[in-house]
Amino acid sequence: MPLTLTHLVRVRTGKVTAGVNASLRGGAQIVGFVTGPAAQAEPGVCVEVFRLPGGLVETETTDAHGKYAASGLAPGSYKLELNNGCGDGGTGLGIRWVQALTAQAGAVAANVNVSLPADGTIGGSVTGTSAAPLTGVCVSAVPVATGQSTVYAVSAAGRYTLAFL
Repeated sequence: MPLTLTHLVRVRTGKVTAGVNASLRGGAQIVGFVTGPAAQAEPGVCVEVFRLPGGLVETETTDAHGKYAASGLAPGSYKLELNNGCGDGGTGLGIRWVQALTAQAGAVAANVNVSLPADGTIGGSVTGTSAAPLTGVCVSAVPVATGQSTVYAVSAAGRYTLAFL
């Protein structure tokens, strides 16, 4: 956890400026375990840590046993987004948010365990007034929940698939 001194330090050529001391406290830590729809450990899942208010401060990836640890966090409130966007693991999993965690200096917010659902897929065909397949048509899925991105696909041979929903 960084520390900024609140006073100026004058540095002079050839001189040692003594008495510039600081005391660091240990940063906060959020740890947990991620499972999938069948309650199995999920390696390679992205765990994104967001400061409240603020933005993304750290990204971790679950290990081979589904464990993650976000360390060195400043005290405050956080939320987590868990998704399959990191690494090779977590394929076929949906997104889950964990809201309003409180991290305290030197403390561990343990057992922030999350079970991710299987992702969903929407597929179909696009036809015109003559029932002929249309290609190059943009199809989008707009999530009802906030904080999630719209998913787009372009039809090929009149068919489309929107995956990882």
